[in-house]
Amino acid sequence: MKPVELGYAVISATDIAAWTNFAGEVLGAMPVPGPSGTLSIRTDERSARLIVVPAETDAFRAAGWLMASKVAFDGLRDRLVKADVGLRPGTDEEREARHVMDFFSFTDPAGNVHEIALGPDAGPDQFVSPFGVRFITGAGGIGHVLLSSGPHLTEETEFWTATMGLSIANFRTFPDGANGNFFTCNDRQHSMAVAEIPIRNGAHHINLEVATLDDVGRALDRAYTRNLVRRALGKHLNDNMVSFYMQTPGGFQIEYGFSDGAPLWRPGVYFTDSGGSYWGHKHLV
Repeated sequence: MKPVELGYAVISATDIAAWTNFAGEVLGAMPVPGPSGTLSIRTDERSARLIVVPAETDAFRAAGWLMASKVAFDGLRDRLVKADVGLRPGTDEEREARHVMDFFSFTDPAGNVHEIALGPDAGPDQFVSPFGVRFITGAGGIGHVLLSSGPHLTEETEFWTATMGLSIANFRTFPDGANGNFFTCNDRQHSMAVAEIPIRNGAHHINLEVATLDDVGRALDRAYTRNLVRRALGKHLNDNMVSFYMQTPGGFQIEYGFSDGAPLWRPGVYFTDSGGSYWGHKHLV
């Protein structure tokens, strides 16, 4: 009984209009007004993959993990209760904004907030990208998220493997000597990474995968026009993703990429990624 995908992300925003513009005009996603002043950003047939909530600060708020069944949902909740993890049930208003039947939230050992959800909605209308972008989601979920472990990498790794049931996909040593671990729960090379790096605004980045390299290039042009590019085009070692990183209105980044081949990872085989990229991904800011 483990999460089967990173199904959505919750974002706090002081300016919903800025996210509406960014989602449609830069990402090529489909922004739709949500309940209670929220914004639902669609990248596929689901009613929302990014949920933007009005707030007094701009930040990544929570990673939303989906369970495959009610039995699995209840089973994981029971396991977390037995592990003495404090849980907060979602309210009716929050469930409506997330377009799920039910969810609860908790804080992991490093202080990151996560939600466990059941039953996402399909959107009543067809997903339409203003630029014809096709996002890669399906059983692999929305993409991945990179969070900070702070000094708690060991505790984070124990929690996400032993308690949450995720598997380690690969290890990484960053240029400054910080370590990070990458976790998978489906066929996507990783759905989450945690690293000993300082992070502001709740997350380092969310990854969105698209179907073609041309989609990446066109988004890169749109982001350059708006001075949003933070890391140049490059190709990662672990998931073979050709991508760039752009700043969001939330203060964290989005990695926008296309994977052109099978990753080095396969179940049960771990490796250390000491370079990060075959080429590129130069920091621009």
